[in-house]
Amino acid sequence: MAATKDLPTVMKFPSFQQAFESLSSSLLLDGKDGGRLDTVSIVAAQEGTGASTTALNLALTIAGTGRRTLLVDANLRAPTLHQSFNVPQGPGVAEILMKKIALKDAVRASKTSNLYLLPAGESSGSPHAFMQEAALSALFEQVKGSYDFTVVDTPPVVRFTDALHIARVTNGAILVIPGDGAPRRAEVEVRRRLERAGVKVLGIVMNRIHSKDGMI
Repeated sequence: MAATKDLPTVMKFPSFQQAFESLSSSLLLDGKDGGRLDTVSIVAAQEGTGASTTALNLALTIAGTGRRTLLVDANLRAPTLHQSFNVPQGPGVAEILMKKIALKDAVRASKTSNLYLLPAGESSGSPHAFMQEAALSALFEQVKGSYDFTVVDTPPVVRFTDALHIARVTNGAILVIPGDGAPRRAEVEVRRRLERAGVKVLGIVMNRIHSKDGMI
């Protein structure tokens, strides 16, 4: 397991940090009261909504509670989280699902205590070929045995079905939507698709909101 370099400072505004502390507390309390909740997917309708940033900050916040936390970049269509950790894109999820590498050999330890990254990895073909529910389920069963909490970044739901397969093998989804007046039809469609797939919507994160501290 390789170490990563220092993460950038991403919690700039006090209200921003408090929002993630509130979100993480709600998730952890839900898990305590309603059964085991240890794996969540972060989903959005389309690119540029802030899902990857939400996933990163949620993982950072949960790791700060002392829980061994894994951040998984399952957005094989446009992976970005490896850049925040300053590590290569692979090996990662793609190579594990194609049975080219073991989970323990793909996870990267960060210099943030209790925080680990499983990058997206690299593949020559379409991720749809191996991003199937059975393979994903087997991967996350391994993950649950090694980590206290797992946060999973996913590709846009409207464009790719990968996100639905991923969300179905986690405890549920956090839906990220813009709060800047953008059209809501796409978000309504995402909720419909999640519900039809039997995915529990655990909560909603609204970003691009102006506060006295700036835009969050």
